[in-house]
Amino acid sequence: MGYREVVSAAKRLPLGEQLQLVEELLRAMRQTAAKPVHPKRRHTRPFTQLRGALKPEGPLPTDSEVEDGYIKHVTEKCL
Repeated sequence: MGYREVVSAAKRLPLGEQLQLVEELLRAMRQTAAKPVHPKRRHTRPFTQLRGALKPEGPLPTDSEVEDGYIKHVTEKCL
């Protein structure tokens, strides 16, 4: 039975049965909403296996290069 048929049949019910139907639907929705949702996870790797995954190619910038880059970024943003 499709959505339209269900709505049509519900409209033909007496008022008391319509209220019971609404209460039953709300109860079912509350139970569904209360259940924790566990999405299917892909294979996860332990943190120890991820070491070096974000390591850049080449040498790391020095502290002064990072500071200069930050100052340049802030001045360009503010001016």
